[in-house]
Amino acid sequence: MDNQLKDFISKCANLLELSEGITPQEASKRAAKFLAAHAVLNEYKRQYKQEQIKATSLERAVYAQGMANDTAKNVTEKKAFAEASGSYIEARENLEAIQAELSYLQTYMDIFQNAHVFYRKLSNEEVL
Repeated sequence: MDNQLKDFISKCANLLELSEGITPQEASKRAAKFLAAHAVLNEYKRQYKQEQIKATSLERAVYAQGMANDTAKNVTEKKAFAEASGSYIEARENLEAIQAELSYLQTYMDIFQNAHVFYRKLSNEEVL
């Protein structure tokens, strides 16, 4: 994950803290910021999903190549050797890293969506 995205998430997360005396106008502004943050994260999620598709294909191709090129006599040994190869391990780690990033993004998307709803509700109240 790039530093720009980490900084963006951190900046938005700082808005989560609810301070006393927040005005309906401020609550409305925060609700809008969280909705916008959710949209930005959704675009990053889309990009990571595209990377995930490529990484999944690569992982499967490396595995299939390992199975085809191995000289072991039975399928179990071929699988073991294919999964132990450096190229397969690298491809698998890359895929898992992308999946971890997607999970991280989804967590913050959920948080920011809930924050949007929360602050939108607060913006409609008379006294906070």
